Amino acid sequence: MVAGPVSTAWLDLFEANWASGAESSLESYDSLDRLDAIPALTFLKELIWEEIRNWVANNKDPMTAVHHRDLDGPGHVFLGGMNHALNDDTLRAHDITAVISIHPRDLLAWHPTNASYGLRRFERPSSLGEGEGEGEGSPCPVRHHLMIPLEDRSNADLMDHLGETHDFLQSHLRAGRNVLVHCKSGRSRSVAVVIAYLQRKHYEAAVRPRDGDDGDDRKATATAAALADMTAYREAVTESIRQQRLPVSIIMERFEALLHIYDLQLLGHPAYAQERVDGFPEPPAAAAFGSGPAAGPLSPVTPLSPGGSQGMGLRLRPETMVSLSPAGRKRVMKRGGAAILKICTAVVFFRHGQKPPVPVVERLFEINDDYFYELEGAEHKGVSYRGSGHDHPGFCAFYSRFADEYGYEVPPAVALFSSEK
Repeated sequence: MVAGPVSTAWLDLFEANWASGAESSLESYDSLDRLDAIPALTFLKELIWEEIRNWVANNKDPMTAVHHRDLDGPGHVFLGGMNHALNDDTLRAHDITAVISIHPRDLLAWHPTNASYGLRRFERPSSLGEGEGEGEGSPCPVRHHLMIPLEDRSNADLMDHLGETHDFLQSHLRAGRNVLVHCKSGRSRSVAVVIAYLQRKHYEAAVRPRDGDDGDDRKATATAAALADMTAYREAVTESIRQQRLPVSIIMERFEALLHIYDLQLLGHPAYAQERVDGFPEPPAAAAFGSGPAAGPLSPVTPLSPGGSQGMGLRLRPETMVSLSPAGRKRVMKRGGAAILKICTAVVFFRHGQKPPVPVVERLFEINDDYFYELEGAEHKGVSYRGSGHDHPGFCAFYSRFADEYGYEVPPAVALFSSEK
């Protein structure tokens, strides 16, 4: 636990490099590369990536074999994270020869020159046949790989890729191959891909409109009934996978809307086009925080404490979803996407005893509360995270301190652990 005075040295560097868009470099995995252009802050990129690699290496979440009556066989579907995709022993133990990776080609997954590193090792020569080169001490067993280089952010549109993930799963499951579907943690994007696969299977087998549904009234009634059927099926599948994935908490808030829109697309529903636009609007040309006038005006917060660094510390991200609590404090809305990046960035500031800029606090408070139990090394939902490598006792108290200073309401789990200190 970091006790006593906290340094503002890093905050001062962000302040000095505000014009260079320093804070926008923390918005996504891709944007971390912008730190290369800011010599004073380049060191932070490697610190954050090192923390991300440690988080993945220490992830003890189990891989899950998914069971459902509508899954094709004889192959099997497994759900997992990067920790499973990077482990050849795990892949061999479960006879996994096909993989869907919903993951960007970032420094965790990809190396620009080393073909044996990360997910690049799946990109094998097409001349290498099934079973060739295998055996004790052999390279990884994966022979078929679909890479969906989707950035893990709240507005990432997985819809454009559900056709190819469906075809890949169907082909390899029917051929008797076991398929791992993974993202970074196996809690959101990968789960959504498997649910979408089952949605389409159900639509094609039980819901697809039959001949004879002519007439506007009859079509409208049939469409409404079909949507109700699809919704009930999707919710049942989601709950089934949620139970099978335990003790891993699947976090589907941002994908529930996407999978609803996928129902509409499958049905050819008249509301599909507008809901697709509303759900996944095109990002503005300069949406990155600090990227210029197009990013929108800053929303300053009334300073609550003196100090030369507070100007930087108290700037808000324009896209932050904030409401006011009854006590008048700013309440950050939960928002999916890049949870591991948000956590690891916050951990770096905590471990080094550095005062975080407001966007670091805001993005941390967007994550699901389950993560805070993990960060404090507590027991949660039957799992003890003490000594897990993800535990950083005192983390919540540290960020509660700056929430108070910046005028934010702390998430319930943060308040719980802060009160225990």
